[in-house]
Order: sequence, then C-alpha cells, then structure tokens
Amino acid sequence: MSTGSVSKAINSAVPSPFANFSNGALADALGDIDATIELAQKRQKLARDEMTRRHANWLDGTRFTVAKATLDTHTLDAKTVRLEMGDAWYEARQKPGTRTTYTVTAKPLEQLGVSA
Repeated sequence: MSTGSVSKAINSAVPSPFANFSNGALADALGDIDATIELAQKRQKLARDEMTRRHANWLDGTRFTVAKATLDTHTLDAKTVRLEMGDAWYEARQKPGTRTTYTVTAKPLEQLGVSA
C-alpha cells in the first residue's frame, strides 16, 4: 500500500466532531462558531488599528512576534475593461469559479425563551 493510500484510510476513519449532531445542533454549533470568530475579528481589528496608531511595524511579545507589511497592488477595473474591449472579449477570458457562502443569523432572544 502506498503512503497516499494509508493517509486516505486514516483520514476517512476519523469522524467529524459534528458527525453525531442533529441538524438543529449543527446549526447552533455553526452559529456559536460564527459569533466567536466575529468577536475575535473585531478584537483583531482593534489591535491592528492600535499597532498602526503607534506607527509600529514590528511588535515583539513574550509569546508572539507581529510584523506588519504593506503591499501595494494593481488591479484591473473590470467595468472599464469590459466597456473598452466588449462583452464577448471580456466573457471569453473570464475564469469560472464556485464560491460557497454560509450565512448565519442569530435568532431573537425572545424566540429562544430569553427575556431581553
């Protein structure tokens, strides 16, 4: 058996930590995870803004080192390219892709039996 086959066998034998969740429990787990990530991202933005306010490009802590790098990029203005080159030219050069989006919405507290 090749190494790739062994790793595939091992990976398929490890169940998802959510395998035994009901659909409702999975929805609640996704909601909890989403809320945790959202809070963490807000805290991250505040910390990054503070780093910028201090004009710091490098922070060295006890457990982490943070380096800030700025990258200038150039992008095409798709609307202008389409107008100048025409729809057929533009569409012939588009790359197909798939994006999956999960929308998580918190339920009102009243619906959960909690008074505000």
